[in-house]
Amino acid sequence: MEKIICFTVVKPQGIKGELKAKILADDFQSVKSLKKLYDGNGKEYTVTKIRDAFGGFAFITLSSVITRNDAELFRGVDFYVEKSQISKSDDEF
Repeated sequence: MEKIICFTVVKPQGIKGELKAKILADDFQSVKSLKKLYDGNGKEYTVTKIRDAFGGFAFITLSSVITRNDAELFRGVDFYVEKSQISKSDDEF
């Protein structure tokens, strides 16, 4: 399965483990319904919620990240998605 980069985590957001991430896709609409993300090592994460943070950013909640300390470990991490999860053509993503 082919994966493409979708987000880069900038910092933790709040105290409940939310992540602020730079959207590397065309826009928020193309990533708002993602359910699975993968880190650079291929570890899978289940997405609980993705909300728009405006300015090309999103707030991401992962089921396994519940505190700010957990979220801090993701600073600078790139998240990937399976290419089949994105319904855009190659030249649009």
